[in-house]
Amino acid sequence: MDRIDGFIDVDKLLNIPKKEIYDVSELLNFLLKNNNTVVVCKRRMNSQFVLSFDYNGETYYFKFDSFVNPYNELIFYYLASDMEINSLSYDLAKLGVYEGVISKNFKKNGVKYILGGEILNCYHGEYMYGMYNNLEDIWADLEEYFKDRSDMQEVVAKLMDKLVRIFIFDLLIGQEDRHPDNWGIVEYPNGEVDLQINLDNSRALVDHPIMVRHKLRMNNDDLYAEDMIENFQKVSSDEFSSVLPSYLWVISKENILKTFAKIEEQTGVPMPEELKNEYLRKFEIYYDFFDDLLSDLRTGR
Repeated sequence: MDRIDGFIDVDKLLNIPKKEIYDVSELLNFLLKNNNTVVVCKRRMNSQFVLSFDYNGETYYFKFDSFVNPYNELIFYYLASDMEINSLSYDLAKLGVYEGVISKNFKKNGVKYILGGEILNCYHGEYMYGMYNNLEDIWADLEEYFKDRSDMQEVVAKLMDKLVRIFIFDLLIGQEDRHPDNWGIVEYPNGEVDLQINLDNSRALVDHPIMVRHKLRMNNDDLYAEDMIENFQKVSSDEFSSVLPSYLWVISKENILKTFAKIEEQTGVPMPEELKNEYLRKFEIYYDFFDDLLSDLRTGR
């Protein structure tokens, strides 16, 4: 795939002429007329849109979000991988004048994908399930969902181990938007069950960590991150309470610099220095916040 200043040239993938169209409606109409594989998946005025298209026999997605930097998805992909979280790979991409990210469709034929919202909706109703998007209720609901399986305990334990890791990942990067439709489970034809691939992490590092309120919570209490972490570390088993301290290094300055290097190798261009400094500043705030909080918890202060 050809690149322009590190961004994959989506115009070329779509085989359409380059046009400077600054109105999203006009752009999408232009794309729909000029490429019959384009499908508009999501659109919010001129601020956000997601579309899919076919290229070389594969389906790809282009995502534009005016509120976040497209580098976010690349950074958080590598950080999630450092935590051994299976995540969707993104790349920088440009469509017309819009800079966003591109990803390949991860879904496979014959595999059943079930959103977290679908599971919670089964037991809590269409209008109430959002408030049950927490580890305690999800655990109970998964046990009910898989109650007819002889290996129910093993299946649920595996899923919760991975979901707790995503919960900790969200804490470390300030990912506030893990709503019930931003996680899910996968059922394979051979009976294997797994957590859906981790994706859509662009809305992170937006607020100071002390102000973050996560949509995926520990329990029904709607707490700020600091209070939720204190409760989680105090009441969780050693298996779970050790996860956060053991992965704090992921957002250290040393690892963020390594992440920049990976992205520069991927895109073939240096990241802007001003942007790197801004990420380093934000991650330092998060690292110091968690380091101090965990230290206070260890010493009982």
